[in-house]
Amino acid sequence: ASRRLGVRLHASGLGASRCPGPLAADLSVTEPEQGGAPVLASGSIPLTALRRPRQTVALTEGGVLGGPGYTGRVTSSLRVVLERGRVRLQG
Repeated sequence: ASRRLGVRLHASGLGASRCPGPLAADLSVTEPEQGGAPVLASGSIPLTALRRPRQTVALTEGGVLGGPGYTGRVTSSLRVVLERGRVRLQG
């Protein structure tokens, strides 16, 4: 078992564009459990980081894309903030 929490941003729902060039479907990194949705960005943190009430996950890994006549790489500089709220048990 991994000792890290993985976070991924998928391109599901992205489709046609008025701009020429690659579409989200041209990304080659996909995950079957997400219906084959392309991964735009990903990152991870150690599970021990979840002890803190607020944690920022940097999504720095991008995906590779390619099609007829071009290849490229998606880069990322996104951050996802996880914040733990209060949990009340009702009995």
